[in-house]
Amino acid sequence: MDTRKLGLIFLTISGLMIIVAFITFVIGGYNLEEINIEEKSIFEGVDGDITVKKYDTYSVFVSSEYSCKDVELSIYKDGWEYFFEDCDAILNEVGWNYIGFFSPNFDGIIEIDSNQRILIINDDVYFDEGGFEIVISLLFCCLGFIGIIISIIMVFSSSNKATLLDNKQEFVIITSEPDEAIVTNNKESTNPEWWEISGENKS
Repeated sequence: MDTRKLGLIFLTISGLMIIVAFITFVIGGYNLEEINIEEKSIFEGVDGDITVKKYDTYSVFVSSEYSCKDVELSIYKDGWEYFFEDCDAILNEVGWNYIGFFSPNFDGIIEIDSNQRILIINDDVYFDEGGFEIVISLLFCCLGFIGIIISIIMVFSSSNKATLLDNKQEFVIITSEPDEAIVTNNKESTNPEWWEISGENKS
């Protein structure tokens, strides 16, 4: 197949991949915005305990009536504190303010002690409800841009090659034949040698 045609095919496919990536990203973002963390929560209250999984990450929220600094929270096991305070307003949800996270290094039960009503959610929910679509969209987007770059290189290289062939000049080397010898009827005149002269005198 011609390189230029192949490049155009790659360009079309890459463009479609970017369109699909954009649509998938929008769907994933919309799903994330629509998450009801109260329905997805694994704990809501002041104190108690929950069962956790090793190395999973859990986000902690407090009612939007309170700020991050109003909460005194401890999430622990056997005297070891696992909660990390992180007052990032970007991660706030409707009706709830984000106050931090924890990630246990064990499977089992963990204790919770707070002075305000908190809510805990497993971050896997974000991946299941829209994060997966966003990751896929970023992958498709990267592949699409790489494909566009490759296809453009293929199309331009093919065009330059065709132009070079069209402008190629043929060089013809003409070898001249040696000039034919011109024969004249004039006889070469030569001076007689001395012995020829003496022979003529004797006769």
